[in-house]
Amino acid sequence: PSCCGSGCGGRDSRPGSVQYLTKRMSHGISTFSAGLNLLNGSVGVGVLGLPFAFKTSGWIALPILAFCASATYYTAAVICKVLSGASAKGKDGKRLSRDQEDLNYDYLGAVAWGSRGQMIAASVQLGELMIAAIAILLLLGSNLAELSQKTISAQQALLLAATVSYVLCITRPALLAYFSLLSLGVVVAQVAVLTSMAGLRTAEEISVAFRSTSMSEGPEGALEALGAMMFCFGGHSMLPSQFAQMKSPREAPRLLRRIFIFMALLYGTIGSLGYALYGVAVRDKFVDNFPIESWVTFGTRVAMTYNLQSTMPIILAAISSYALPATLLTTVVWLRAAAIRLVLILIVLALTASLGDRFDLVVSVGGACLVSAVSLTFPLSINVKLNWHLMAPAERLWNVGLLAFSLLFAADGTRRGLVSQGML
Repeated sequence: PSCCGSGCGGRDSRPGSVQYLTKRMSHGISTFSAGLNLLNGSVGVGVLGLPFAFKTSGWIALPILAFCASATYYTAAVICKVLSGASAKGKDGKRLSRDQEDLNYDYLGAVAWGSRGQMIAASVQLGELMIAAIAILLLLGSNLAELSQKTISAQQALLLAATVSYVLCITRPALLAYFSLLSLGVVVAQVAVLTSMAGLRTAEEISVAFRSTSMSEGPEGALEALGAMMFCFGGHSMLPSQFAQMKSPREAPRLLRRIFIFMALLYGTIGSLGYALYGVAVRDKFVDNFPIESWVTFGTRVAMTYNLQSTMPIILAAISSYALPATLLTTVVWLRAAAIRLVLILIVLALTASLGDRFDLVVSVGGACLVSAVSLTFPLSINVKLNWHLMAPAERLWNVGLLAFSLLFAADGTRRGLVSQGML
């Protein structure tokens, strides 16, 4: 049977299997809240770069987007499958059983390859999350400084962003879902406003722009668009921490289907409309197509800042989940969480300040490798290790093909990063 089937989250009848997946927990967050948090962690300011991704590749971007959605949904379902059966046999043949609240990305490696796999999985996940946290903090600082019209320095803006992030990440987990809901609403409204403003162009301008589009811009453009879209469908590193908080984790498979369908439709709509309305004139950030001093540009910057700020606590919660249970039920545990997350935000702030201009190099070179490892390579490798004997020939071919693709994607992303930094 396929790992994406209805067995994900179902009852495991094997001896010694944990049974929490068959009932609702008395605490934790709802399926809807988990879905909002996962969407907020994936749907961010990167969506405004999708029209440019369509420009670099042409209309072939649509099947590329469909492929990215299918591949990342499949690997997300694999992660769900492994977490749901939290009693699989590890490398040494013993059963690895964990309570739901203790599940994390490292469990995937532990099930397949024992303690060494556990260490590698945790390192890869934490590396990706730390890069994401630093990138978001840098963008927040830059946006806050711009919005204040330079009345606060870049350092002060970073400190303000870190402070707000800390306050948000020690709030109740259920409350974060409201921030995520508002953030998603802001993103959708932002895209709607930008598209409607673009639609105010004359029919002749739109016609000229559309005629400038093409079906394909060649392999190099397709690879560039592929990289941009893979980043937009990321967020796998935050899936285990949200899964661990769910009251009813057996609903996770249906939740994942809805999330990826929503993202595919949203990304396809944004990319297609932006490319059709502006053609080859579309810029790498869609908002740059409008006057710098316009209210649209200012409002978009405010929306981007809020979206980034609401994503930060989800990332920090995922990092700190290695030291904390998924739900903070007592005052003592909450105080411990507050202390751990304070140390964490200070570490992120210090790394952000110390990296400075070198951060572009770290992201460009390491970003593709880490995203590919977390979202594709590691889940697929684990699936092959644990479920190869259960797969139909077509699914085996799909897994092997995706594994080869993930390695090529990481290598090409690293090459592009070195080229962009003038090192190759």
